[in-house]
Amino acid sequence: MALRARYARTCMAIAVLMAGLPEGNVQAAEFTRTGEVFQLTGRIEIGDAAKFRAFVEREYKPHRDSEDALGGSWAVSFDSPGGSLADGIDIGRALHENRLTTLILAGHSCYSACAIAFLGGVFQYVTGVGPRREMEVGAALGFHGYRSEASQVVILNEAFDQARALNGLVLEYGAEMKEIDLGFLAELMNVPASEMRLINTPAALKKLHIRLKDPLPAKPKTAGYNICLQAVTKLLPSLDGFDIDERLERKPTGLASEDVLLRQLLADTFEADDARGKAVRTIAAKLPRKDAIGLVTGQNVYLDQAGYPVERYPLGRGSGFYFDQCYVFFDAKELSAQVALVSISGPAVYSSHGALDFYPPDAPLWK
Repeated sequence: MALRARYARTCMAIAVLMAGLPEGNVQAAEFTRTGEVFQLTGRIEIGDAAKFRAFVEREYKPHRDSEDALGGSWAVSFDSPGGSLADGIDIGRALHENRLTTLILAGHSCYSACAIAFLGGVFQYVTGVGPRREMEVGAALGFHGYRSEASQVVILNEAFDQARALNGLVLEYGAEMKEIDLGFLAELMNVPASEMRLINTPAALKKLHIRLKDPLPAKPKTAGYNICLQAVTKLLPSLDGFDIDERLERKPTGLASEDVLLRQLLADTFEADDARGKAVRTIAAKLPRKDAIGLVTGQNVYLDQAGYPVERYPLGRGSGFYFDQCYVFFDAKELSAQVALVSISGPAVYSSHGALDFYPPDAPLWK
């Protein structure tokens, strides 16, 4: 409450918190509806949050608590350069309260205060609610720090104390919206008001819990390597003295059938003269191949859905890292993958990965 009171005083001192964008000939915000999708277009002005709440109350209230809102496609599509930060935050809260998904279509943009509002997206599941923010490839979502209009005080440079209160308010809002990396959001708030940080890399999308709608960019040839890289990096010691190329080879071996996969897993998991390994080999020889693979891995790797070849990447040991191979199991539709980090001296470690992990984490997926 103290933070909000302090923010109110800051607003009074600077009159209005607006994005640091050129004024130009920008259309004022409009709210429209097409079926189950609301559109918010144009610049967000002071007072627009109240107008948006009234619009949603009128257009959505009859549907909000009915069965057609459960697991449905009710959403707000944005195309806005930003505007009043205070109204952007309140619009985001209105979205959250009304359980509306947020969406930015290809060719549309959502900058500054609009981007803050976008974070309020929620999906109404049958069993509860959860964050749901969606973008299409080619959409533009951009964040930066905030300042007043050009004729007023520039907050970030002139009043550090006020800027800190403002950033605290944004972080408080981000915590309310759930599934947001607050450290990353704080980083975005430190981008100069005259610049824009676009959200178009897998790492940034994941930190803000944004779902990229199909169709995604073509699966890269390095998808298996990228997935292993992320799985391995999570397990490396914080002060690892090895270059990643010493940890993970870039070229995989393709295991094109269940027979080949089972033989390689046995070789990578047990020494040739290991008594337990001999016992497992004896039992595995009597089982169907899928069951034998599950016996060796100790994990159901969903082979009924796996697309062959399974990829195997050799790993480098040392400095507390004791895994020898990274296996990547893509599902047949190549929408997700499972990873097994296998060691000849201990149990395997498994992780599941979505399609965003197929790409280099910090490389833009589109311009």
